Amino acid sequence: MSSGAMVALLKTAPRAHRRRVAVVLNTNARRVDGETLGWVRAVVPSGDLFVSRTRADGVRIADSLISEGVDAVLFGGGDGTFAAGVAALAQAAERRGAPLPDVGVLRLGTGNAVAQTIGAAPATPAGLAGDLRRARTHASRRALALLEVEGRPTMFAGFGLDAQILEDLGQTLALLDQAGLAGAVRSANLRYLLSVTSRSIPRFVMAERAEVVAVNRGAPALTIDVDGNPIGAPIPAGRVLWRGHASLAAVSSVPYYGLAMKMFPHAEKLPGRFQVRLSDLGAAEILLRLPALWKGRCESPRIHDFLCDEVELIMSRPSPFQSGGDLLGERGRVTIGRWRRPVAVV
Repeated sequence: MSSGAMVALLKTAPRAHRRRVAVVLNTNARRVDGETLGWVRAVVPSGDLFVSRTRADGVRIADSLISEGVDAVLFGGGDGTFAAGVAALAQAAERRGAPLPDVGVLRLGTGNAVAQTIGAAPATPAGLAGDLRRARTHASRRALALLEVEGRPTMFAGFGLDAQILEDLGQTLALLDQAGLAGAVRSANLRYLLSVTSRSIPRFVMAERAEVVAVNRGAPALTIDVDGNPIGAPIPAGRVLWRGHASLAAVSSVPYYGLAMKMFPHAEKLPGRFQVRLSDLGAAEILLRLPALWKGRCESPRIHDFLCDEVELIMSRPSPFQSGGDLLGERGRVTIGRWRRPVAVV
């Protein structure tokens, strides 16, 4: 074939579909400021960039994205931003009878468990450009299972030290704002360190922990060991999984908490199940075992792990409860199940 014929063939050959990818930035997220908006605008066309300041903004943006039939949506923010965004997209898709687009996340929040799980790039211009390029050229190659809490999707939720830390973090950030130090203390690691050392650890040591009763409400639950292998007979619906004074009573469909802590190493081990972790570890033992907890390899007779598809957590008194890294206030009991369908992630 002559070079001229080759050129003609290339000109007439159909081009690969370039998927439309929208980026939604949550201005309440830790890393979404004027500087971030500047470099995001440099790589995202204005028609594909949306800025959300309130939940109502998120609902309106989601409806617009579904009506326009975008191929993928990347949410700029933390885990709460991602969960709220998926919920708004799912509701809009159901109203319009439309498919749910692929979803992804940019590492712009305080908690980045979803970003860690799906391998999102660092929050830099080059990282964003890479994530955009991948989302524009390839459809999703994996699904992310979610939980359902109070009718909304999330990745993890629970009572105990994690919810207490979030409550303390909010109070610490408010004090930093009042003192005019919020700008000087921007690192998520440093903010958590200040909150945990000044508030959470003293509070955890001094306070009497609430008792939790965890009840299996779904298919037979599996007790698992540190490697995720089943132990003993399955536990039928209606039976108590564990009862005790909980330092942690939490559930997750993803392995990570914020700051790359692998709190739920077996969350994705069995399709259709999520991991339930119940523990009565004391403060000294938590600190002693923190490196192993961080890596997901902590073995202790005071940590109890299960694989379930629905569980009810019943507290002896109303206690702080978090879902997807957002504090929802106090709850006395919560039932957590599987979100009705996995979401396709890029």
